[in-house]
Amino acid sequence: MNNTFVVLKKEYLHIVKSLAFWLSTVFLPILMLALMVLPVLLVSKQKTENTIYIKDESNCILRYIEEKELKREGISEVKLKILDGKNLSLDELKNKVENKEVDGVLIIPENPFNAKEAKFYARNLSNFSLISKVELILNNAITKKAAEDLKLGSEAMQKISHKLNLEGIKILKGKEKKEGALTSFFAVFVLFFILYTAILGYGAHILRAVLEEKNTRVVEILVSSISPFKLMIGKILGVALAGITQILIWAFAFLIISFGASQGLFMEKLPSLNFLQISFFGIFFVLGYLLYASLYAALGSLFSSEQEAQQMSTIIILPLILPIFIMQMIIQAPNSTLAVVLSLIPFFTPLLFYLRMLVETPPLWQIVLSILLTSGTVLFVIYLSGKIYRVGILMYGKRPNIKEIFKWIKA
Repeated sequence: MNNTFVVLKKEYLHIVKSLAFWLSTVFLPILMLALMVLPVLLVSKQKTENTIYIKDESNCILRYIEEKELKREGISEVKLKILDGKNLSLDELKNKVENKEVDGVLIIPENPFNAKEAKFYARNLSNFSLISKVELILNNAITKKAAEDLKLGSEAMQKISHKLNLEGIKILKGKEKKEGALTSFFAVFVLFFILYTAILGYGAHILRAVLEEKNTRVVEILVSSISPFKLMIGKILGVALAGITQILIWAFAFLIISFGASQGLFMEKLPSLNFLQISFFGIFFVLGYLLYASLYAALGSLFSSEQEAQQMSTIIILPLILPIFIMQMIIQAPNSTLAVVLSLIPFFTPLLFYLRMLVETPPLWQIVLSILLTSGTVLFVIYLSGKIYRVGILMYGKRPNIKEIFKWIKA
């Protein structure tokens, strides 16, 4: 056990003293936040003008679209230019778009009340902001025309066109906290991907360390004074301790920011995180890391080159990649049968169950069950990986097949 501690200490200090560790500690959360928040801020601050031409084939909607309507709706950055449908053909309007004379052309159909859609020609259809604003002013104009046909007065018209904005209020332990939907989503997104990056990054570190020691034959010297299993455990726990150190630094920084926000110093609308969400970040990191680091250690012992090991590591990280693809589904329905079942599968649990926790705290029995199932799987995987590691770490040249690996496990 003393030798195991020596290996643990060596691995821990090797990581914590490195520049990469501190750069990732400081800049990873900042980078994740910036990648999501900055584009939104830049779009909201954008002052560019867009010119759109309108061709009204119904001859009854165009007169209800005015530039002051844009300003009233808070979309004054759209510069509206009205064209009579008789003056220019559709092909001429399309050419104006293609020649960059205008940003878009709106074609109002002959019968807008029965039509399902209106056509909008543009060079850039990924400009969702412009498209949504054009759609808004068109529907407002159609509403005005309908109100006039029904002979509705100004008071009735005001009621029809009245809109309500949703104010997000999160309920947490009987208390209310105002929180925008985007703010809440960003918090879930950032924490989910930091956890994913931490598990994957520290697990891959084990793979590289094992391969390096095997290729330099340092491991042959090490196993003369410590058993291969204890060597593997020491390496895994040392790297785990470095990861926990990084998480504690992040948690301390978050507490300082939260305190400052509570005093009104900055960032008044911080996302709400309860004790379970903060503490289980560390718990699921440890469980996820131990699970995948053990697999990485076994994988590294089987190969002599990093290229071969990296190719095979794709199979290991597949359970880590799947939660990214179903992330949106879990956020929308965290307590659905599919979400519950998938989050209780140990190889998915660290990411999927924690994602559910960020959205809505699961029942206590599910929390306990997830920890028990994952802990049991971790112990089982460490046991199997240790049997593979103790033989594979001293093998060179010949790559073992599946039949031989099963013989090592049975031995």
